Amino acid sequence: MSPNLMSSFADGTNSVAAAMGALGIYPAVDTLAAAPALSAPVMAALLLCGIVLVGFWIWMIVHAIRHEIKEQAVWILILMLTNFWGAIVYYFAVKRKTDRRIS
Repeated sequence: MSPNLMSSFADGTNSVAAAMGALGIYPAVDTLAAAPALSAPVMAALLLCGIVLVGFWIWMIVHAIRHEIKEQAVWILILMLTNFWGAIVYYFAVKRKTDRRIS
């Protein structure tokens, strides 16, 4: 073993990144540790967006279950497997048409 590799383990930093850095395969600096943290307002905005998207997804699943639509089982499966992307497609492809027909 090279002396650099042995010293990286001797000083207590026996991580894979340190060992690979000593071998010249990977930078010795941990890039994740050097990344700046997100501010509190950004984190709050991301959390709010996530809550809204999950709520919209659940709303579309409930709509697909409660209303008689063509290929209901397929739409429920699409909604379950594709998360909010499928909910957006379902909203424009099915829900808007269903709401217009009812009113």
